[in-house]
Amino acid sequence: MATFEAMTDRIYDQLSSLEFALIVLGRGSCQDCTQYHGELRQWVAGGDGPGQLRVLTLNLDSPLGQDFKDDHEWVRHIDTIPYNALMVKGVVVKNWSGGTIQRLMNRLDKVV
Repeated sequence: MATFEAMTDRIYDQLSSLEFALIVLGRGSCQDCTQYHGELRQWVAGGDGPGQLRVLTLNLDSPLGQDFKDDHEWVRHIDTIPYNALMVKGVVVKNWSGGTIQRLMNRLDKVV
């Protein structure tokens, strides 16, 4: 079953070993991010996500978000949030801005 959780230091250290992860980048002050997180939480709870998918939210304004930006130069060029990065074993295979479940499902169909 897919899971939904906030990124932690422990998870970040294991990112390259995660089989399949969706990193949702945002900020605490972003209302669109908050709404998208709620939709993702319901989508995961409904059992609609691929079983091995870990949906991880990351606040770019947090210390961990700053570390993520430092470690991943492409994040510095993001100008629209929420921003999604679909990763396989820590490598981005799809990325896009904006947050809808339909767009996520379209990307998943191309990867899974």
